[in-house]
Amino acid sequence: MLRHWLLTSVAAGLCSCGWAGFPAVEPTQGEPWPAPSDLQLGDTALLIPMPDQLEFRVTGHSCDSLTAAISRYQAIVAGLAAPRPGRRRRPTGTPARRVSAELARVDVNLTTECSMPYPEFGMDESYRLEVASSGATSGLAALTADTLWGVLRGLETLVQLMYANGVGGLYVREASGSDGPRYSHRGILLDTARHFYPVTAIKDMLDVMAINKFNVFHWHIVDDQSFPFVSETFPALAEGGAYAEDMVYSQQQVQDIIEFARLRGIRVIPEFDTPGHTRSWGVGLPGFTTACYGADGQPDGSTGPVDPSNEDVYTMLSIFLTEISERFPDNYIHLGGDEVRFGFDCWLSNPQIVAWMQSLNITTPEEVENVFFQRLLDLVADIPGDVQYVVWQDAVDNNVTVRPDTIVEVWKGGWQVEMDKLTAQDLRVILSSPWYLDYISYGSDWHTYYDTEPESFGGSAQQNALVIGGEACMWSELVDETNLMARLWPRASAVAERLWSPKGTVRTDFTASRMEEHRCRMVKRGYKAQPANGPGFC
Repeated sequence: MLRHWLLTSVAAGLCSCGWAGFPAVEPTQGEPWPAPSDLQLGDTALLIPMPDQLEFRVTGHSCDSLTAAISRYQAIVAGLAAPRPGRRRRPTGTPARRVSAELARVDVNLTTECSMPYPEFGMDESYRLEVASSGATSGLAALTADTLWGVLRGLETLVQLMYANGVGGLYVREASGSDGPRYSHRGILLDTARHFYPVTAIKDMLDVMAINKFNVFHWHIVDDQSFPFVSETFPALAEGGAYAEDMVYSQQQVQDIIEFARLRGIRVIPEFDTPGHTRSWGVGLPGFTTACYGADGQPDGSTGPVDPSNEDVYTMLSIFLTEISERFPDNYIHLGGDEVRFGFDCWLSNPQIVAWMQSLNITTPEEVENVFFQRLLDLVADIPGDVQYVVWQDAVDNNVTVRPDTIVEVWKGGWQVEMDKLTAQDLRVILSSPWYLDYISYGSDWHTYYDTEPESFGGSAQQNALVIGGEACMWSELVDETNLMARLWPRASAVAERLWSPKGTVRTDFTASRMEEHRCRMVKRGYKAQPANGPGFC
């Protein structure tokens, strides 16, 4: 009876049962992800006879960061060949490719000094890689890059060309050519306010970002729910706004995360969203947010957005944002600016704000938002140094006047229309709308993220040039450290390939096989990436 019910339910479309629609996908061997731009992969391989002793020789410039990277990748290579007792193997004990020689060493040539201490927007991440036999029995891998960041990307590709046979043998595919990213901004947003993440969880995410060649950690560090960031100038923000005393990011921990990211070529862009999403700020700083009033003309106990009528707010923000610019080395700060409309009624209920509006001869909450944001942007312009900013699209949609060099992040539905509108105004844009990975569905959904083309809005070549990249976003209403990695990976890997690989890269059955290998690659390196395609094993 049960089998009859299941079969009839499947036929009627009432049941998505486990054996229907998920054929096993065979993984590839030694296929890098994301797909390189101009790297030719050979059909032969080199044997790495003693992976734990593979020599990495620096032939050009060196620095502590390069030394650390080589040590990290030496440890990764040593772990790739470890046999897995008690497991069936795919493939069997022999490599699928002809072995032409043994890999003797890896030469790493950084052609210039490590002069750029931190990764930055527009950095050169290109590299050249040659893996080939150099004699009857020996082979050589040669990696060349003009920057440390290019070396980091090339080392990751080299390691991904390697594959094991399951019984201790390790091979690397022959390859020749160059590679570099399509877009300069390839990011992951993590919301650490709705759920708190320990530093170890953030570092795990950064490690896998490097595996996927992401280069921006968009740290949505605070929100309505909590304020876990410990400020030097306003410690009361975290004291009052964090979930608990041990659910904060201390000054040392923030510095540690930035350094961990730097060593992997990842920028850290902090987001401190205003004027909305600020209830936690008001816990530690009374008067920072707006007191909402009820129909009886009395405060109803709730709070809304930043109080734009309070001059102390602007003094505080000037000091606070100056601190942020000094503690985060990236030139960019994300200023937020989204969903302010949810606080409009609160603003209009507050008699002090209504009186302030009358003094400015403004009548609508949209005008209130505009006044606040203009003041905020003026504060940022006065911060010493070359401080630049990113905003959510809401600010421009609501007619806030932004600087010509503003970067706008597009997150709402109808993103093609928005991208066309913003680039027509000569504004640079980041796309995140189609890549909200906290949304889940039954089955394999990475195809949807992969198939999104950021330049499919019908713009001109000049408009397309203003698309500087995109971000996969992980909002944390229903995500915390227990499910972060599985929710992100390998789904975010689809976004990674779309942002790195050349325009015109399309999904095929072979892409699914590459994704299968890549998911297992992350699992074998110790990260809990969820299955990508259906039944199978690593």
